Amino acid sequence: MLLNLQMLRALAAYLVVLVHAEPLAVRAGLPERSLHFGASGVDLFFVISGMIMVITTADRRHTPLSFLRDRLTRIAPLYWAITLAVFAMAWVAPALLQSTTADPVHLLKSMAFVP
Repeated sequence: MLLNLQMLRALAAYLVVLVHAEPLAVRAGLPERSLHFGASGVDLFFVISGMIMVITTADRRHTPLSFLRDRLTRIAPLYWAITLAVFAMAWVAPALLQSTTADPVHLLKSMAFVP
């Protein structure tokens, strides 16, 4: 059952990629909103991800704090590395990123997970 859910979650992730690729598709000549059906992948992805988290942690003794610590340990380093890489790219070659700017205040907020 978990394998089927993971496959459905992968499909949902691909739908999200389609939505993000829509500006490129429009530049290539496809009609605007031609890939917008992929937006449903966001909802599907998060519902399935939540279900998988419940299933895979059901047998463990997790406190909310230990769960948060484990999630941060797994996710934050990669997030921080990519955020720093994008910041460096915006600093060195801002034309590559269109509207993204190298703002140190936004960088610090992003590193602290502040919207």
